[in-house]
Amino acid sequence: MSKDYQETRYVLPKIVNFDELFTRTPNCLLFNDIMLDRTPEEVIDIICDISGDKSDSVASCACEDLVGNYYDGMKCQTCGTICESTLFGEIRNDSWLEIPVSIKGVLNPQAFRVISGWMGNTNHHPILKQMLNMQLPQDPIPNTPFFTGMGFNWFYDNFDAVMSYFLSSHPTEAGRSKSVAMKLFLENTGAALWCTKLPILSKLIQPVTKISKEVRYADSDIKNLIKAIFSLRSILLAEKMMKFTLDHIDRNFYRVYGEFLAYTDNILIYKLPKKPSILRKHVFGSRSHCSARSVAIPITEPHDSDEVYFPWKLGVMVYKYHLISILEKQRGLTTFAAVNRVMNAINVYDHEIDVIMQDMIKACQHAKNPTKGLPILMNRNPTLRIGSIQLLFITRIKPGLKKNPFPTLIDEPQQMVSISMPQDEDIRGAREATDDWTTSNGVIINPFGETVSDEISKINEWLTSLIEDGAISVSPCIVKGPNLDLTSF
Repeated sequence: MSKDYQETRYVLPKIVNFDELFTRTPNCLLFNDIMLDRTPEEVIDIICDISGDKSDSVASCACEDLVGNYYDGMKCQTCGTICESTLFGEIRNDSWLEIPVSIKGVLNPQAFRVISGWMGNTNHHPILKQMLNMQLPQDPIPNTPFFTGMGFNWFYDNFDAVMSYFLSSHPTEAGRSKSVAMKLFLENTGAALWCTKLPILSKLIQPVTKISKEVRYADSDIKNLIKAIFSLRSILLAEKMMKFTLDHIDRNFYRVYGEFLAYTDNILIYKLPKKPSILRKHVFGSRSHCSARSVAIPITEPHDSDEVYFPWKLGVMVYKYHLISILEKQRGLTTFAAVNRVMNAINVYDHEIDVIMQDMIKACQHAKNPTKGLPILMNRNPTLRIGSIQLLFITRIKPGLKKNPFPTLIDEPQQMVSISMPQDEDIRGAREATDDWTTSNGVIINPFGETVSDEISKINEWLTSLIEDGAISVSPCIVKGPNLDLTSF
């Protein structure tokens, strides 16, 4: 494309039409209808009631007889409902606030953030907030023909004039450079720019952290919402008891609107996107079947870039169903014995389990369509970039001992005998040394003729020390896609 003609593309935010969403939401609660008839304690109870809501992505039926994404879409035979997760469907706002009738309309909170950021600041305060806040004296706004303290109704009536001025004569160069994008944003938003209903965010992300019979503990983010509701309650009560001027209602409603913006800002800007957020904990980081989570460290020996080494415990946990099946069909164990064997091997090294996993890797390498090892998909949640999910192959289960150094003890765990390893030999030397050991009447005798009678716990402790590595090993060449933080040695 030539320099004379370059098409500029803008990514514009999409604004939800709140008034339309309110009309098509069945059985929604309008707090304006109840706040005058309820005590403050009852209003808070309604806000914090999360009964029936789910805060994770695990599918379940109504009676919770079927729980797990494996059952997603199945019909429960007990309650007759479909097992599904409500989090990935349409999240409805069941509770709403309505602005006073005397106010013609307020900016959609999403649009308010966009327009306020584009207008900029004067005297370290947003220009848009200065226009709406009637508690301020009506002083000229520098470099503009407008005044502070004009209010919501004035801004609604003069919105086109205000926008026309800033689109053509924005006081800052940065604002003028964004005028074309802002004009497109206003045209595309249309009727969704204004609203008379303000949604209380879904209780799926409501920051209630603990509920007990005596006390309800809520996150501090909800205090702005409670302030907004009670400020609106006082306006409606004063309206009902006596006649107020429109300017008085407009002036007091600014406090309601400001508290509501602070409430949504705290959740949408800080509570959801940050690292310790609800989305990372309950959506992106939720456990799925046949998945695992582990720390990653680099492979320091010669390797291919798509190789991955699994730690012992993680390997046994991920492939426990495969191991149980092999123990049943090829080793002749009962289901109960196979499950018990595999679950015990998670914490204590089992030579036979190790051999089975090595055979599983070799079977992938010698299949009709051979691969390097057991295929897995690896990514780091949340997945936000192309190439973050990568196909890797497990080529080693750490520690992957080739030979059981204590065949008598592992095969007969009830035998309360053990040995002391020679201090100057490594693991490989220990394996070779055990070839010359003999047993006599249940007592192990080493090649030097020494009898060992320590408790078997020392052997188990030594074996456990061989499998303390609990991190997966991946190639440093692939860390850019999933944005891995590798722990170096």
